[in-house]
Amino acid sequence: MRSREIKDDIIERAKKITLGLSADSQQVDLVVSQWLAENQEVGFLFQVHPTKDNEFLPLGLKLKVMLESDSEEVEAQEADSWIQIALTELPGKLVTVKISLYDESVTEGFVA
Repeated sequence: MRSREIKDDIIERAKKITLGLSADSQQVDLVVSQWLAENQEVGFLFQVHPTKDNEFLPLGLKLKVMLESDSEEVEAQEADSWIQIALTELPGKLVTVKISLYDESVTEGFVA
């Protein structure tokens, strides 16, 4: 992760994600916020934003968050400047995030 910020017990980090290896590869920013939620769970907010070179996300870009027991996915529509998924999970559990565009994807893992 390239940056870290702590405000009111929220940890926020961001990472540039590159989808594809060719000259037409796409870059987006993955922003992850984490906090202690109710019932001893850990809260997460996963957001995908365009890089500063673009106003909108690529059409069809997908953000998928997978837990051990469930998953949720959102897809960027025309003129979306960000997409997000919020959830809570028990401490110590694995949370997997997959960002994909067509046949290119990047997967990141987080521990709650």
